[in-house]
Amino acid sequence: MQNSVIELVTFRCKDGVSQDAMTKTANAMEAFLHSQNGFIYRSLSRDEDDVWHDIIYWQTQEAAKQAGENFMRDAQCQDMMAHIDPKSVRMRHMQACSEIISCES
Repeated sequence: MQNSVIELVTFRCKDGVSQDAMTKTANAMEAFLHSQNGFIYRSLSRDEDDVWHDIIYWQTQEAAKQAGENFMRDAQCQDMMAHIDPKSVRMRHMQACSEIISCES
């Protein structure tokens, strides 16, 4: 079985954007993500330096690429981008080398 592709996007919010505003806007993307072929999982976090980490797992590199193209055309996603300092955005795609899923329910 092929391992997942991990999309890691780091960014900073524009001045004046609160954590609550960013989280609410990011959560509104749920329907978009669920509509994308190959979507597996997403988490969004913010570190102590106010850098946000958006981590999305995809089934394939092709699925990640297509979702990225769709993201740029989706109105809800553009609402999220309006909160982000565009100069701070860094995106990486990586093939997972090893994966394990918890058996706990």
